[in-house]
Amino acid sequence: MKRLIIFNPSIEDGGVEKNLYLITNYLADKISKITLVTSSVSKKKLFSKKIKFSSSYFNHFDNFGRLSKYFFCIIILVYNIIKYNRNVLIFSFQANIYAIIIAKLFNIKIVTRSNTSPLGWTKNNIKQKIFKFFFKKADLIIVNSFQFKKQMDRMYNIKTKVILNPFNFDLIMNQSKKKLKDNFFKKNYLKLISVGRLVDQKDHMTILKALNIVLKKKKKIQLIIIGKVKKKKNLNNYIIDNNLIFI
Repeated sequence: MKRLIIFNPSIEDGGVEKNLYLITNYLADKISKITLVTSSVSKKKLFSKKIKFSSSYFNHFDNFGRLSKYFFCIIILVYNIIKYNRNVLIFSFQANIYAIIIAKLFNIKIVTRSNTSPLGWTKNNIKQKIFKFFFKKADLIIVNSFQFKKQMDRMYNIKTKVILNPFNFDLIMNQSKKKLKDNFFKKNYLKLISVGRLVDQKDHMTILKALNIVLKKKKKIQLIIIGKVKKKKNLNNYIIDNNLIFI
């Protein structure tokens, strides 16, 4: 039986990582031989004990940038391929082009999972041609929406497979029953909630600009933005400059 190697050099905080946890732990109950190649050993407790972590020699890279993590995890990936005598299948969640190159060099099968629209990757035509060349080398490319599939298939002339994001419904239901201490929302207001990391890709600024336009028309609206803090300063400045703070 082939060993499944899951390749995700940098485990951060977001939807991609939640999918990684759910999918990897699910597969651990179905497949006896799984190795996770990653630099993020601090996340080990979130995975099933059945999963073998391959990153022990590079623990201090946990706080490095993505490119450094990619480079060293590629070395770990090659080591595992050689260790298991190429009797492996690669399932890549991140740095897919690098993983595809390694897989093809060793003539082994690879499945990749793309999580973000190609329209947001790059506007560089040379890079797009590189992506198109290597994506065709993958044995299967999984995407998480039908709209995403249309974009990928059209831009790179490939046939992707749609598998929607998994959800832990038990956890969602349990958390939905928890009561909040702060009562931010007021009666007779339209209540809005935005959930997502505070990064450029989520474009919270557009939400605030739209809210600003509507509030000028004397509409009663309240918004809660929930997300990991990364780009908070610009959002805060816009909120203060446009007097969007509810009193």
